[in-house]
Amino acid sequence: MKRAASPRREANERNTWIINEYLDKHVYTQENGFSHLERVMDRTRQVKGIDVILTHNGREYVADEKAASDYINRDRQLATFSLELAFVNRDNEIMDGWFLRDDLDNDSYVFVWIDTADMHPISEDKPDIMVLDGVDAIRTGDIAIITKKAIHDYLESIGWTPDRLRAKCDKIIESNGEEPMGNVWRNGCKFSYSTHLVEQPVNVLIPRTEIIARADFHKTIRSE
Repeated sequence: MKRAASPRREANERNTWIINEYLDKHVYTQENGFSHLERVMDRTRQVKGIDVILTHNGREYVADEKAASDYINRDRQLATFSLELAFVNRDNEIMDGWFLRDDLDNDSYVFVWIDTADMHPISEDKPDIMVLDGVDAIRTGDIAIITKKAIHDYLESIGWTPDRLRAKCDKIIESNGEEPMGNVWRNGCKFSYSTHLVEQPVNVLIPRTEIIARADFHKTIRSE
């Protein structure tokens, strides 16, 4: 028997479909310099980190799309983006997260911040779980396409090589979060540890401004 999806997961999936449709309709267009778009639908490539293959101004991007859909319509806009560095598997082993995995085939990311949008509750009994009204409900935000290399270069410029990131994750998990996490504005990044989640992920938060500054493509969403 198949287990029913949780309302929050269902909302995340519905929001992802709408955001993808928005990107295809309003971002990955000839007017914005895109000459090719392939939305990847097969599971084989999806599990390898590929959501979309794009050609922009003659350059191909094999990209993983990441949208911060849980932060829409917050009192303060999301000033960072979170990259997964590590998690704990069912055998209690520390594994590389999607940003540090060497077996994924994507060479870039599409980061999506939606600051404001028209939304409605997923159901009457779940008024706190919100879903987008549709493609045209997205009002303000930012979209950035950035290569993996550009992010690694930024982190290495502030002292965080992949090996140092892995060692930091080990310390955070083994200390149960007592390891210092840093300050995103003073240190250029900050670590987070989500002990309330089963997989206990360790993430690194990078300023939105730093990602946009290093992106190959950036578009500001401003809909009336």
